[in-house]
Amino acid sequence: MSNLFLFTFIMLIITFFIGFFVALIIKIIASWADLLDFCQLHREELAEIKRIKKLQRQTVAVTVRSGRENLVAEKNQHTAHRLQETVHGVKSDKRAAV
Repeated sequence: MSNLFLFTFIMLIITFFIGFFVALIIKIIASWADLLDFCQLHREELAEIKRIKKLQRQTVAVTVRSGRENLVAEKNQHTAHRLQETVHGVKSDKRAAV
């Protein structure tokens, strides 16, 4: 009688662990399916995020300038400022004459 009880108890424990193992496999498959479903539904948004990150990396690379490029940029800004002052001066002189 106790021998039958021992075998029954061992079968119960084995069944218990097999159940947890199967549940783990089902959980992994369900998580994987949810991830694929999420990626399918939000494919356009994920592509947009990747594109934005790519543009940010390119922007950072473009904003770093060498010393010579800084001098050229400063000269261009100075020339643009002087041109702006000249244009505003000409406009104000015309207004005064009218």
